[in-house]
Amino acid sequence: MRVLVADKGRQGRANDFNWCVEGELVYLQGACDRDLRDPDNGCGCGRAFSGLSSHRATTTARVVESELSEADVREAVRASLDSGGWLNPAFCSDEMAAEMVDDAMASITTVANHFPAGVVLRRRLDMVYVDCAPHGTPVPGL
Repeated sequence: MRVLVADKGRQGRANDFNWCVEGELVYLQGACDRDLRDPDNGCGCGRAFSGLSSHRATTTARVVESELSEADVREAVRASLDSGGWLNPAFCSDEMAAEMVDDAMASITTVANHFPAGVVLRRRLDMVYVDCAPHGTPVPGL
């Protein structure tokens, strides 16, 4: 299965950051109001991928072929949302929890399956794009 993982190998822009664990699964979490107004001068969440295990963020992600099954990734998403407090039954119904897991899964699978393995991606709100390779280096698979 093709998935997204944290990648710090292409960090280098002035506003890049990577507080994730290298290689951890990442997904596209919603952006805060400040970043929705201006992702370059907000907190950075509108330009970041969110780490499932670290609960931290990175501005670059790599598409990789993984031996994980869809069920494995779904469980990783559910466990991440649960450990982050998002699935607390006090304010999250079973339907809401299922929708949150489905949305996070869709952000991983839809994006990862749209690009070839090995490509480094960047995000700007709801747009995900291939990081341009330096000095005209070709991007694998494109």
